[in-house]
Amino acid sequence: MASYETEAIETRLNCLGFFGFGGGWALAKGLTARGETLYCNRCPLNRECWEKHKARVSALLPALTEEFEKMAQEVQGPELVMRFHEKFNTLDPYSRVLGGNVADGINIATVGTPIDRGAWATIPWPFLTH
Repeated sequence: MASYETEAIETRLNCLGFFGFGGGWALAKGLTARGETLYCNRCPLNRECWEKHKARVSALLPALTEEFEKMAQEVQGPELVMRFHEKFNTLDPYSRVLGGNVADGINIATVGTPIDRGAWATIPWPFLTH
């Protein structure tokens, strides 16, 4: 059995569904080099994590997520993100929450607590078994 220090990040943090969190944590711990892809993109659980992330985002930001998904029926990729920003003057909901997850991963790695975003949006740390 692997020791805590050598466990895979996704096992060590139990961060499934908080896409970006493990990447922020790895960056702060110096396990990811500057300019290297976010750990979450190469995590073996990335597809399952992304699906759980999408469900969490939909629950946190239902109106924005609905608008984004409607727009996604017409356009995809970078053009979709740019159009959404132009129309709503904000990041798309998935990127918005992902950015918060990265910031929380950095915060946990450096000071041990998540960023306080109020009762509805502060992550539950430590994560419980999913």
